[in-house]
Amino acid sequence: MYTNRGELRAMLSFILSNNDGQTNQAFSTPRLNEALNLSYVDLVNALRLESGWKWTKVVRDVVWPASQVVLELPYSMRSTGILSMADITTSTTGIRFEVSDTSDSSLPYWFDRNKWQWGTDGPSEEKTIRVAYWPVVEWDSADSAEPDLIPTDHRALLAWEAAILLSDIADQKAPASWTSRTLQQKMALMKLMSLNRPAEVPTLPRSTWAGGEDYLIL
Repeated sequence: MYTNRGELRAMLSFILSNNDGQTNQAFSTPRLNEALNLSYVDLVNALRLESGWKWTKVVRDVVWPASQVVLELPYSMRSTGILSMADITTSTTGIRFEVSDTSDSSLPYWFDRNKWQWGTDGPSEEKTIRVAYWPVVEWDSADSAEPDLIPTDHRALLAWEAAILLSDIADQKAPASWTSRTLQQKMALMKLMSLNRPAEVPTLPRSTWAGGEDYLIL
């Protein structure tokens, strides 16, 4: 099973070293890692467009203190797609929470891409806002780090994608067998993601930001 960075990098090195007698096919560890990173971002973005948002949807509760005019969003919510927002201050179901694009009212609006502003006085009471969003696609550099947004049984696809990417960068045509295998594995992953809900729950590292925890609603 290839589940973490170290294991996938070893698999990638094995794929690239298809001729044991040839020494000029060696790639440095940083280069292999970067190829895996790029493949991870490309694959997750493609899956979001092809298979919908359910698989990488993350839900987080944001606390907006009373009378605080500007609220800076947690790092994991930045530069990403927010899918829905609900005010759950008085109930777990909550009501739809809207943030305006303009500042011509006393209601919440986007101050910039990372901050919300609530008029000039802030909310009259502490608010808890439940936000569903696509998290930034990140993969820690440690060998034990896992690409959590990809189901475990399909992570080997990242190594094949990275091998083809490195071939393209070197302006060398990847073997047809690599392309065929990658396509088959990607089709299998798409079929899995066509299910009604995730088979696994991706997790994000805990944040030092003071607020709710990251989790998924299934």
